[in-house]
Amino acid sequence: CLSFSGREDERGIAQLKTPVNPSEAWCEINVVESLGSEASCAIGLAVGEYPNDQMPGWQYGSVAYHLDDGNLFLQEGTPIQFGPVCHKGDLVSCHVHFTPEGAPERVTWSRNNELIGSRVILG
Repeated sequence: CLSFSGREDERGIAQLKTPVNPSEAWCEINVVESLGSEASCAIGLAVGEYPNDQMPGWQYGSVAYHLDDGNLFLQEGTPIQFGPVCHKGDLVSCHVHFTPEGAPERVTWSRNNELIGSRVILG
């Protein structure tokens, strides 16, 4: 289940209400509106104390695929060319892979059930 912080006219963040874990390690976004120059959307992973006014991937402790420009952001504001720009009707998923010890190890993204790519993360 998701929780959203923010007003419609500002940047906000929707977060899972419970942390990901090996038995519940994925989430998905269904793009219901076209993303334009004024709209942005990202899906990824962040630490529990991540600031609610920052897109995931922009700050330390996070990684995210940004659907509006297709870039990956890994703990800083520098974009990495990664995948396609997403559009209305796309279904984008994010899956966290864990080590046998239960630490997050890698994040994988797909669009409409087709693999976009993955990144190794430090647990």
